[in-house]
Amino acid sequence: GHARLGPVLSASDRAVTHLWLRLAEPWRREAFGRELLDRGIKVTPADAVTVARGDTPHAVRVCLCSVDREDVLDGALKVVADLLHQPVPAESALV
Repeated sequence: GHARLGPVLSASDRAVTHLWLRLAEPWRREAFGRELLDRGIKVTPADAVTVARGDTPHAVRVCLCSVDREDVLDGALKVVADLLHQPVPAESALV
């Protein structure tokens, strides 16, 4: 995961089973999650794992331990990395 998404990851130990991915503007956590789900990849938006009140970051949690094959995981992480560099679809940008 770190090799494919390294530059956009929040600091985390390389031994963890998930990655915390902060989203750059204009991506919002809900829209990014929907776009990935449409591609068959499920991530967890930050508001689902945030316990404190206040501003929730536009980020998603990417679980690495739910995939048995490394080639499948690498393919999914490539889709995530590629989506980060695509423009937000107009229908996803609406609030």
